[in-house]
Amino acid sequence: MQPQQSHRVLMILEWYYPIGGIEAFVHRLAEKFTPGTEVILAVRYFGRTVPLSFHNPRVSVVKIPAQKRMAFLARLAREQQVDIIHSHHISTLGVAALFAGIWTRTPVIISNHRVPVYRTFTWRDWFYIPVTCLWYSFFNNLAQCLTTPTETVARLLRKIGIFRPIKVISCGVDTALYQPAPFQVVHPLKILYVGRFAADKNLDVLLDTFILLRKRVDVELTMIGSKETYMGNTWSHLEKKITAAGIEKYVHCPGHLAHDSKELIQHYQQSDVFVLTSYYETQSIVTLEAMACGLPVVASRSGALPELVQDGVSGYLFRPLDPTDLADKLAALLQDEPLRKKMAAAAREQALAHDITHSVQAFEALYQQLLK
Repeated sequence: MQPQQSHRVLMILEWYYPIGGIEAFVHRLAEKFTPGTEVILAVRYFGRTVPLSFHNPRVSVVKIPAQKRMAFLARLAREQQVDIIHSHHISTLGVAALFAGIWTRTPVIISNHRVPVYRTFTWRDWFYIPVTCLWYSFFNNLAQCLTTPTETVARLLRKIGIFRPIKVISCGVDTALYQPAPFQVVHPLKILYVGRFAADKNLDVLLDTFILLRKRVDVELTMIGSKETYMGNTWSHLEKKITAAGIEKYVHCPGHLAHDSKELIQHYQQSDVFVLTSYYETQSIVTLEAMACGLPVVASRSGALPELVQDGVSGYLFRPLDPTDLADKLAALLQDEPLRKKMAAAAREQALAHDITHSVQAFEALYQQLLK
């Protein structure tokens, strides 16, 4: 058997402060690459420039300037003699990465973590969604290969006219780090949400649900996320709603906790149910983390979430944007300890199939394939 060819990858990323799902995935992936993969992480910062550190000595970080990004990336690819350009966005930065690949004759991979169907439920959708579909189909078809975290996203991309090869590779989760705590009943019961405080997460639905649920179950809610997200922050609105409902005593918001931190993992381990009210997720890293920690999940029956959450097995799926249905599903779990324990074991078992080592192997095999 011939040894695998080593390769240098220029990875392109929009880096929002504080860290979000895509950033957490890329950070985790770069850390876990084997010695044959060297990564140059080119980052365009949004919000706040934060120092990025890696334990993996084969990862270096370069800041992308605000101007002439295409020329900068092309020059960087030539000077560093990169073998592959791997963009995690199909934004204007992703387009710059595409043309940098064309100029330098370097293969380009685009990982699609977003899709052109994120709905705002306003008049803007009639214009935004069709235009975004055209953008996605045109520029994705210029790349040599595409990846998506789920089959749901792959099907959508093919439906809008993308004909390039699509490889489905899970974002993965470190199941050695995210593990269940010994099962125990803690009163009051605890519901957990982790993510951005943004409009697309539909946290109004979560709070409306919690108000209904408090009438039936002695339960508390923990919402982990930054109160100073760069774009689309809804914290001030949520805070007013919590106060108006008089539920401040039962809703805990510790702020942003670093991904893979001991504090974050403890919150997963000390909760009883994980909840996600997003209308559309392309996979959901926080859901994978919760399942790896043995938490049953109640999530929207929409987007790619049904690929992760097996309804009635590892959790429940509720009708999107429906607080009453969500409250019913949560009450059923919270009032039935044996059911929670059974679903917790199933959630952990499903998460093991998404271990980050599988994702690393799949991406490195894809790099090798493109270099042949």
